Amino acid sequence: MPCPPLNLSTFRALTGSGSPVSINRRPHVLRATYVTLARDAGASLEDIQEAVCHASIVTTRRYDRAARRLDRSPGYSLAAYIPVTGEEETPLQAQGVR
Repeated sequence: MPCPPLNLSTFRALTGSGSPVSINRRPHVLRATYVTLARDAGASLEDIQEAVCHASIVTTRRYDRAARRLDRSPGYSLAAYIPVTGEEETPLQAQGVR
């Protein structure tokens, strides 16, 4: 599915802006917000890449403003599965996740 262009009238409708103040930057803020919120909601990077019509996944990653958050780190996710010394259950098991 081809991506529709983000023209001035579309941009104004999305932002409620009456004048094109910093029009060259604001659409990118909308894209970054969309990518960041979609990732937080659990969407895969490939699905988001397709939705925002990026040719490269690297570009999509650049738009994700929360990519460097600790809770997104693979190590952080793995640590949730490792039992803490002296405990029988992992933190996830204690929450009822098996």
